[in-house]
Amino acid sequence: MLYAGREAPLRLLTLPILRRGTLAGRVDAKAHRRAGVFEIKSLVLEPGVRMGERLVRDVAGALARCARWHGCLDVRVAGVQPALFGQGLAAALEGTAAEEREAA
Repeated sequence: MLYAGREAPLRLLTLPILRRGTLAGRVDAKAHRRAGVFEIKSLVLEPGVRMGERLVRDVAGALARCARWHGCLDVRVAGVQPALFGQGLAAALEGTAAEEREAA
């Protein structure tokens, strides 16, 4: 447990990324609602998960929907492992944002 100058431990929450009934990864995100930004602080795929375009597209869509649910229109990616997945994810999220701007 981490202690941040307090008596109570600081608990970190990661959300599971589930795909077809299995754990595909974990994400630590923060909604900056006043700024309208949903920050992906950390996203890590589980060992052995096959990276493909469909996985990138599915995860990007889920993150975009989660961001909108939190009242955030902008999704920013800070850290993703593996890095190659992060590049694809950032591009897919940009495409999702462009589609939303066109629809508005």
